[in-house]
Amino acid sequence: MQNKSLLNAKGLTLTALLVAMAILLKSFLSFETGSFRFTFYEIPMVFIGALFGPVVGGISGFIVDFFHVLFSPWAFSFNVFTISNMLWGIIPGLLIFSRNWKKRTLLVTLILSFLLTFALNTIGIVQFQGTGAMLATLPYRVLIMLIKVPLDMYFILLLHERVFVQHSVLINEN
Repeated sequence: MQNKSLLNAKGLTLTALLVAMAILLKSFLSFETGSFRFTFYEIPMVFIGALFGPVVGGISGFIVDFFHVLFSPWAFSFNVFTISNMLWGIIPGLLIFSRNWKKRTLLVTLILSFLLTFALNTIGIVQFQGTGAMLATLPYRVLIMLIKVPLDMYFILLLHERVFVQHSVLINEN
């Protein structure tokens, strides 16, 4: 993978497109209750971090969460959920950015991201809704996490191969 920069119009446009996709997936194309959400917003966030690095990934995660707070009746302003969302861009930025895409590295990145965000979201649910709500949703959240790891892995590899490699989206044009 080539080192990608936001200093050109193509990089900035790609980042904005991926942020918009993440906002749509998180806020509008998801199943959500007060303490439970099923969505695939993390897929564009992983791409942002992997293509542009941990700083851009973290800032993008903050932007996605900011807009989610505006659109969702269950979202809270800045808290551990925001940090959790930022991790979806930071961790791939630390582990994949400026490296070749390997299945093992992507799998480790996804598992680490899921575990850290799961832990932070659990803390957030306890803070805002209490231990009872956390315990009530824990089995569903664990099941969703176990289902989403292979699905995310499949979709990320598929999109990487079919969009970014075949259509040369990663080529840096000056």
